[in-house]
Amino acid sequence: MIIKGREPVLKRLPTRIDRTEGIQTYDSDNRYPQRARETMYRSYTLNGIIEKLSGFLNGEGFVDEQLNTIVVNDEGLTMRELLDFVCSEKSWINGYALHINYNLNYTIASITEIPFEYCRFGLPDKNGNIDTIAYSTNWERDYDKEGKTRVIEYYPVFNPSSVIEEAELVGGIQNHKGQILYRTKQKNQYPKATFDSVFEHAQTQAEIAVYA
Repeated sequence: MIIKGREPVLKRLPTRIDRTEGIQTYDSDNRYPQRARETMYRSYTLNGIIEKLSGFLNGEGFVDEQLNTIVVNDEGLTMRELLDFVCSEKSWINGYALHINYNLNYTIASITEIPFEYCRFGLPDKNGNIDTIAYSTNWERDYDKEGKTRVIEYYPVFNPSSVIEEAELVGGIQNHKGQILYRTKQKNQYPKATFDSVFEHAQTQAEIAVYA
């Protein structure tokens, strides 16, 4: 028997449609990954465990040594460094995000890392599919963080076959902003942190350390 007022929480990450900003919120306050990242950094236990998990996922890099040295953008990022980034992100949030840019031949020209917590799903279509990713470095609406009001940019999801059509809509590939590759365990669903089951314990540990 379920007593009224003590119903079980059926959804850990409630989301809502925010048509004003064209996004689906990541938890009711849209700050779940920001809280998770901060908690991870402040908990000495989580920090150590997640670092070990990242190293386990990474292994010794790609089996093919030549892949490790391939440079994927103008900043000199190598495939090995990109793998380090992906493993680091997956170790705490079960996902990762990359910005993919294209050249005049409509082929991939560069790959750049994006902190996972900067991305949000755009609005779903009638079938529940997502074709836009919203990007902002200040979902917290903290004016002091950047000294300006929040800016949101919208990118199409990674799909090489749609680049030509997208470029035509914006007046040419030179105006195309690129696409965002957004990967999670379940398509079109925000992931929970790898430590979600002990989230509150980690927050408590962090607060005890601050008090001490």
